[in-house]
Amino acid sequence: MKFKFLTFLSLLLVVSSCVEEKANIFTISGTIAGAENMTINIEKFDSNSKFISLRDTIVNSDGTFNLELPNSKPGDLIQLRIGTRNRVYLTNTGEGAVNINADLAKMRFYEYSIGESSPNNVALTSLMNKLATRTTNPTTIDDYLSTTTDAVGAAFICMNTKQNGSQEDIEAFDKAIQNLQNYYPEADMITPMITLKGQLVQKMAMEAQNPIKVGNDAPNISMENPNGKAYSLEDLEGQIVLLDFWASWCGPCRRENPNVVRVYEKYKNQGFTVFSVSLDGLDSRSKARFNGDENRITAELEKSRQKWVAAIEKDGLPWEYHVSDLQKWESSAGRLYGVRSIPYTVLIDRDGKIAATKLRGAEQIEAELQKLL
Repeated sequence: MKFKFLTFLSLLLVVSSCVEEKANIFTISGTIAGAENMTINIEKFDSNSKFISLRDTIVNSDGTFNLELPNSKPGDLIQLRIGTRNRVYLTNTGEGAVNINADLAKMRFYEYSIGESSPNNVALTSLMNKLATRTTNPTTIDDYLSTTTDAVGAAFICMNTKQNGSQEDIEAFDKAIQNLQNYYPEADMITPMITLKGQLVQKMAMEAQNPIKVGNDAPNISMENPNGKAYSLEDLEGQIVLLDFWASWCGPCRRENPNVVRVYEKYKNQGFTVFSVSLDGLDSRSKARFNGDENRITAELEKSRQKWVAAIEKDGLPWEYHVSDLQKWESSAGRLYGVRSIPYTVLIDRDGKIAATKLRGAEQIEAELQKLL
């Protein structure tokens, strides 16, 4: 009798296991116009902060596809990738199935629709599209994080938008980590989130020693424009100034320039201007490639200066104040302001004090600017 009971229990476990495996199958289907007969790579975000391959599939000749991921579990972040730039991000929150309707030409801007049976992914896709097309406002991200029930989506958005090292960022990470641990305790994203939060805490500690803080006097910058004319930041006291660190070689900077131009044109007659510091040029590491050949270094510096000038003209940056010492990451102004990545902005009030830092997008710049007008 005991043997029969154990056998029956074993059968129950097998059946239970089979049912559980079936329940964990994550099905993705849909249509991608323009991707006929192309390969979709399906990848999962793992505990090492990398997307690892789960499988791939060929899109049918009519653009349709259908696949099952029995090795995906609730709490996973899934990436569908065609080539290097066309991606779809999906969260597995137990909905079981997601349907996608996309056009390959628009996928890089996350312009695709998700079936209503997956509301979490509908909301995430909407936010990703706004981020990619820079149509967010200062509260868009926070509104999503405060209202979403998708712990995986919230974690993903935190990892991509909440890395300034502010107390608000840390609180967003804490909430996202707690929700992951509550709803998906085995989620691979938990470890990367905890690691990244630790890095942000360290960043906050370092920046606490940085004099570039709201309310402090903005350190003066004196540099020359491309034609050798000197400008000083302190000469602009009495105006509201957006100090903008950028470079001709910086893609995100070039994409941000239209936003800065838009704000400048709108408020230039109200005592607002822009003071642009370029990180073009050569630093020590760049110069080392030329093995001390001063003629080549001089030629490369001139080439870099010309690229800087060409970028100013091409991007239509109409303000007068464009300066640089052509030392790239060793720029004296960059070091003075602790610039480690660009674009980097500092909004300075009429008294020469720092009013805001790290502003991105016309809406965010304008919102802070209006407080000072």
